[in-house]
Amino acid sequence: MGSGCLAPKGFEVPEESVWIGNRQGRPLCLGEGKPGSGAPTLKPFGKAQYGEASGAGGCGSAFACCAPRSSALPYVLPGPFAWGLWCMLSCIFVFWWRLLPLLASVVAVKFLFLDQAEGTEGVNDGTVILGLIVAYLGASLVSRLIALGADVSLKWMILGKVSPGNYDWDKKSYNRNWKLHTQFVKLRGVHEVDDYLGGSEYICMFFRFLGARIGKNVCLYPVGSDPMMTEPDLVTIEDGACVNHAFVVCHLNSRGRFDLDRVRIGPNATMRAHSRVMAGAVLEEGAVLLERTLAPAGETVDAGAVKQGWPIGM
Repeated sequence: MGSGCLAPKGFEVPEESVWIGNRQGRPLCLGEGKPGSGAPTLKPFGKAQYGEASGAGGCGSAFACCAPRSSALPYVLPGPFAWGLWCMLSCIFVFWWRLLPLLASVVAVKFLFLDQAEGTEGVNDGTVILGLIVAYLGASLVSRLIALGADVSLKWMILGKVSPGNYDWDKKSYNRNWKLHTQFVKLRGVHEVDDYLGGSEYICMFFRFLGARIGKNVCLYPVGSDPMMTEPDLVTIEDGACVNHAFVVCHLNSRGRFDLDRVRIGPNATMRAHSRVMAGAVLEEGAVLLERTLAPAGETVDAGAVKQGWPIGM
């Protein structure tokens, strides 16, 4: 059962069937499946995370690289202890980084006012407080700019340029790298970009640096969004488009497979609050997705059309 499913009491989901959204209180069937086909239930994610380990570490090692049951993974996948250690260390680093502007402002004021005033009549308390405020604002601005620059740089260092295709856990390292990169996103704050830059040209510039193709006069996330576009490389937003508190998702994680595809939002198209476009979807010129509307994978919304429903096109 996928995103937006709503099922009545007593509803039964047949084996291997796929369901999404709802119409009149019942989910919509995307695929009936083949009950009793005996298809393996171990998906690519399970193969990578829980398959037999390779290498000297073995499956019992917390640092071991997990691998599919049939062959070794083509990349290094840290064990649970290594993942936990990485998350803990990154959180500690982020904590101190976000505390740094306050510490820097206190040190700066002490050096500029208090140390320099020794042996004199002293410094007015109001001057010290004003100095703290100015120093903190300046240090915060510098730290935010550094964090944004680090986010962009680390995206290209860790993920590189992302292209459409299949990125199953047991075949490609994309998902591992994406999880590593999300820890660094905390450096700038999960909501820092939309809180301060949402709706302005600056947020468009930020996502252009991350690889998105964004035209002129685009209104992007004026009141924020969570998540914002997760794969900017695959997003094209043309002139005059508006993306409100909406979700631009270029990945499809169905039955354990992980696929990426492009999304295009045409000129003057609009995505209203809590609407969502999936991998491969296209909004043509002037198309509108109303509140709580889903354009599923591969769907094309015709020019000038106004759509509502979760999902549309069914």
